[in-house]
Amino acid sequence: MARRPISRPALGLFTTSGVCLGTAGGISHFTVAGGHPLVLGIAAVGLACVPLGVAFRYGSTLHERFKRHRDRHIEISTCRHEDVQAVYELAVGHFGEDVTPPDQIHRILARHRTGLKTAHWVGGGQPRELCGYFFVIPINRSLATKIHMDRFKVVDIDVDDIPRQPRYAYATYIGGIVGIGKPARHEILGALKAALDNSPRTKSGLVYAKAATEAGLRALDGYKFRPVHTKATGIDCYYYRDIHPANGAPKQSESLGLAPAFA
Repeated sequence: MARRPISRPALGLFTTSGVCLGTAGGISHFTVAGGHPLVLGIAAVGLACVPLGVAFRYGSTLHERFKRHRDRHIEISTCRHEDVQAVYELAVGHFGEDVTPPDQIHRILARHRTGLKTAHWVGGGQPRELCGYFFVIPINRSLATKIHMDRFKVVDIDVDDIPRQPRYAYATYIGGIVGIGKPARHEILGALKAALDNSPRTKSGLVYAKAATEAGLRALDGYKFRPVHTKATGIDCYYYRDIHPANGAPKQSESLGLAPAFA
C-alpha cells in the first residue's frame, strides 16, 4: 500500500511553528545581550522546521515524479496518420508556414509509408508526447531536376515526385529533421543513420537537403554537402552530396559523414 503524504495541516503546523520560533529566537537574540545559547537553539530549530515541513509534505510527490521521468524513454516509429497534424504543427513551430501541409503528407505516406518517422516520449504512466521527427524519401529524377532548376518548393512535393518502388528512385531527399531536447536529437540522429543505411541504392547516389535554419546550415556544411547552385548558399538554399563514390559504395550514413553535429 502506498504511503500517504503528510497532509496540508501538518505542513502548516511545521511551517507556522518554524516561522514563530525563528522570529522569536531572532528577536530575543538581538534584545538579550550576548545572545543566550538556548535562544540561538530555539531560532535554529525554528528555521529548520520550515524546510522539514516542505520536504515532508512534497518529498513523496517529487519522488514519484522523478520515478515517472526515469521510466520514460524515446520511441522512434513510422508516423501514424493520426499523428500527421501534430507533426505538421511541430514543423510550423520550427520552420514557419512554408512546410508540407497535412493533406500532402497523407498522400506521400500513401505512396511511401515509412518515409516519415516520429519520436515520442513514452512510458512512466504518462501519455505519448511528440518530441521530434525526420522525413527521408526517395525521389524521381523529375524532382531532382526541379531542384537543380530552382523550381522546387517543399510545399509543392507530391506523390508524382516519389517512385512507386524505392529501388527505382533517382535520389534521396531529406525533407526535415526536428528534435526537441538533446535526447530526442540523439535518438533521431541514430534512426536517420539507420534509415539511410537500410535504404535501397538510388540511381544517382545523391542526397538532397534544404538548409532551413542556421543549425541545419552548419550541419550540412559539417557533413560536406555542397550547394546545388554555387551562387545560392545559406538559408532556404538546397544542398547535395554524392554518397556513392566511384571507388565503391560504403554505407550511406558513413559516406554522408553523419556525426553528433545533429545532436
